Amino acid sequence: MFSPVNITEKIYAFLKRDKWTLHKFAKETGISRTKLWRVNTGQGSFDDNELLKLSRAFGVTVDYLLRADYFPPQPGDKLNRIPRRVGIKQAEEVRETLETIPIISYVSAGEIEVPYGDAGYPVGYGIDEIRRPDGVTDPNAYALFVKGNSMAPFLPEDSLVVVVTNTPAKAGDVVICRERTTGKVYVKQLRRTDSVLVLESFNTQDHDPLIFRKEDVSLLHPCVWFRRAR
Repeated sequence: MFSPVNITEKIYAFLKRDKWTLHKFAKETGISRTKLWRVNTGQGSFDDNELLKLSRAFGVTVDYLLRADYFPPQPGDKLNRIPRRVGIKQAEEVRETLETIPIISYVSAGEIEVPYGDAGYPVGYGIDEIRRPDGVTDPNAYALFVKGNSMAPFLPEDSLVVVVTNTPAKAGDVVICRERTTGKVYVKQLRRTDSVLVLESFNTQDHDPLIFRKEDVSLLHPCVWFRRAR
């Protein structure tokens, strides 16, 4: 059990519990992924009709959704629902979940908000999702948009990278690196992996290399797929 601080934290917890994709969420509630993202980032709120849709979709009271207290819901928070049999439709929903990867945030030259859990994996469903690229089998794979010009011209701003957590990064890889003390996350090219980690930008004219001791880095995930912005 954990204590969500707002309604969107509860929604993402429901999505994870029920193995819903964002596409499934939009289909079941009639609430767009963009609207969910706007509420999550403080740029909007759900109206009364949308709250009722969320209540019915997740089987809980509106009052529970609006309270910042705990997850999962307790018996008194639930609506009376007829149990659904698990069949072909539910199996198809699970398959759809496995075939998509969440786009969880934006990564730039050190400023990013990625919700990493204690195990080093990103948590939640993020701002959108993409079809899982061929060959990417990691169940914890995630995607990030690149912001800024530090990786240009190889990765212009608004390029998309897919990151895996189950493969060690090696010299020459484009990686996502998280600094342990500050929590800052960088997208760079890994140049050295012996006594220290040397991370370089492709745009070396405007960005100096970053040098870390291995113990100063809490995660180092390789990027294995790229969609370059035009």
